[in-house]
Amino acid sequence: MKTYFLSLRKVRFLLIVLAVFMLAATSYAGGKGAYCCDPDPAMDQYYDVVREDAPGLPGWTVYRPANLIGARCRLPIVIWSNGACTITNDSYVYFLMQVAAHGFVIVAFGEPDEHSSPNGQAVEDRMSTAIDWVTSKPRHGGPWYFYKLDASKIATMGHSCGGIDAIWTGEHDSRVKTTVSLNSGCFPDDSTGGMSGPLAVCRPYLEDLSGPAMFIAGGPTDVAYNNSIGSYDRVPEEIGAVFASHATAGHGGFYGTVSRTIQLQLVEAVVNWLDGTLNDNMEALSFLVGPDPGLGDLADWTVESKGF
Repeated sequence: MKTYFLSLRKVRFLLIVLAVFMLAATSYAGGKGAYCCDPDPAMDQYYDVVREDAPGLPGWTVYRPANLIGARCRLPIVIWSNGACTITNDSYVYFLMQVAAHGFVIVAFGEPDEHSSPNGQAVEDRMSTAIDWVTSKPRHGGPWYFYKLDASKIATMGHSCGGIDAIWTGEHDSRVKTTVSLNSGCFPDDSTGGMSGPLAVCRPYLEDLSGPAMFIAGGPTDVAYNNSIGSYDRVPEEIGAVFASHATAGHGGFYGTVSRTIQLQLVEAVVNWLDGTLNDNMEALSFLVGPDPGLGDLADWTVESKGF
């Protein structure tokens, strides 16, 4: 049997190489520093993003920072559902990529190569199924980047009918820390739920939300405007909620017909909310809550909050 020895010089060389490799792996994040370890608010950070299939979760798309290998911290998770509960997220690519670029991993309903779909209805376990996947280890069918995700920081978010998915899951799945309803809201108690289906009659369950909720509407011309207000009003003070509205965005303008400036104002509102509620960044949350929220200073925006 042969015995091998390394000289002290070789040992030192190998240690130096290892240290350089570890430093590079933990400090490079495709931008300014590593995700979520930076002291700056998420809005001050911007990373390259990829849009891809969800490995092991057919029918879904992942929007995520491109360089997860360089992330020193686990990233928050956002589960997304589309307007009209369609199986394509094509209409939201710009919006979702902008949010993901600030350090969030988004699991969105619909495959990347699905470009058209009939309208659907909210589904009880749609988002919970995605949460099951994203919080599972790779050997149990979860994503290969499981160890780069923070399962204690999960948000649900959706537009219109997709917002009902988000609210319903936030009411019934305790793993959800916050909910974002965009141009959406629960229907009145005596309603059938309209095109979104029976799950849209969800105001009685708002007291069961496992974390605060934000409702964003597009002004009085938004068909979901009254439902957004009615839902905000029903969230108990102790849970906390924000209602914000842009006077002229309408029901779908945030995702393509309004100016890019207004689209990015929505991104700023959502990123600050997610940073505040998931990462406990009070500086970010002040953009939306308190006596003088920054969003309210922007043209055509109004914002109110409770429980903060």
